Amino acid sequence: MNSMRVAERSSIFVGIVTVLFNSEQVLPDFFHSLSLQKDVEFKLYVIDNSSSQIGTKLSQSLSDKYNINLEIIFNNKNVGVAAGNNQGVALAQRDNCTHILFANNDTDFSAGVIRKLLIELTSSSASAISPKIYFYGTDRLWFAGGSMSAWRAKNTHWFYGKQDKNQIIKPTAISYAPTCFLLVDAAVLSQVGLMDEKYFCYWDDTDFIFRFLKYGYKLLYAPAININHKVSFSTGGDKSPFSVYYNNRNRIYYARKNNSGLIKISSIFFVLLTRTVRLLCLPQNLRARLIDGLYDGFKIDINNNSTHK
Repeated sequence: MNSMRVAERSSIFVGIVTVLFNSEQVLPDFFHSLSLQKDVEFKLYVIDNSSSQIGTKLSQSLSDKYNINLEIIFNNKNVGVAAGNNQGVALAQRDNCTHILFANNDTDFSAGVIRKLLIELTSSSASAISPKIYFYGTDRLWFAGGSMSAWRAKNTHWFYGKQDKNQIIKPTAISYAPTCFLLVDAAVLSQVGLMDEKYFCYWDDTDFIFRFLKYGYKLLYAPAININHKVSFSTGGDKSPFSVYYNNRNRIYYARKNNSGLIKISSIFFVLLTRTVRLLCLPQNLRARLIDGLYDGFKIDINNNSTHK
């Protein structure tokens, strides 16, 4: 498929799925970025996991301001990022979207970014694509390609925290990307499935990419396209009690669910060994959350996952 098809409104229709949780401060920049995407047809699906309708009302107001095609689900509780993304995907599938863009609302991006991703994706053999992602307001890299180690149950953001020196200059096949700003061909979801809602938050994207690659689809990193990310705005950062608990809980769950044999033993051992070392560096309240997370990761049923293949 060549780039001309991207301009044909009848052929490309992008469903942008974003999950809110007390996201009011970042929404103006996010909606402004969307308003700059004049060259592609899209619909925004806002899934609001907040306990108040402040974000819902602000989203509607900003949508009216910028004339953005919008549909909102207000859950009135935090059902998790995975479940929220699944709700958005269901709406996009109902509307026959050809592509799904999973987008954090703490991102901002310039005009033409979505179109550029579409052109790069549809002119390649890949079925999903991620741009270069900067820490907001800096030239430091948050994501510049990524990989997954099954033996260690560890995903890696290449060049994380490093100054951008164009370390990778060509589109590159990768084995991991977060759903921070991930464009996916909607056709693959019938085989790959949706997000595993047992993760709630964190590692659901890793699990999704694992299944995506397992079915033989290609994931692409596009270094010439970039966005900015206000990292962990809604979760309080990677050292918050919430993040420490769910990152460790879900890493154990991921290793138990997706690995087998010696790889399963190795990955669980590696996680437990490295977490034991990390315990020594954490304050008491975070130590307790880490231990709780590891313990609960062993309790999750790895069978009977109805939302994915």
